[in-house]
Amino acid sequence: RGGGFAEGDCARLRALAAAPAPGGGAASPGGGRAALVELLCDPLLCGDPREQLAPPPQLVASAPRSLADVRAGDVFEHAVVKNAAPFGLFVDVGVGSDGLLHASELKKRGSGRPVPTVGASICVTAKAVDINRGRLSLALHPVWCL
Repeated sequence: RGGGFAEGDCARLRALAAAPAPGGGAASPGGGRAALVELLCDPLLCGDPREQLAPPPQLVASAPRSLADVRAGDVFEHAVVKNAAPFGLFVDVGVGSDGLLHASELKKRGSGRPVPTVGASICVTAKAVDINRGRLSLALHPVWCL
């Protein structure tokens, strides 16, 4: 579990903040303790905020889930460039093995478009699959996917 407090913890903290201060003084509403409790119990700080800020993508039922499910011609619209090498780009298509987009494939698209950088989302097509060696060859999709 990430930082922050669970909802049950927050209820207990709010009750403590509303209780009289040690030494018999009254707790001041909106005072330092209450403000601190509200900050600690902020929903974005409780647990992992990524699910609240951007929910995980829903998998399409027909999408390949492993390298064995990939067929030549499958299109991956939101593949992510993981690494760059002199001979090409390693691309994560979401099947557990990164595919290789060979440098010759990048040259085919012409000089008008920039080479994708690490972290870029690109659209690729499965060119060949070698399950025995765990390799996936990729080609840039002819239509630029957004």
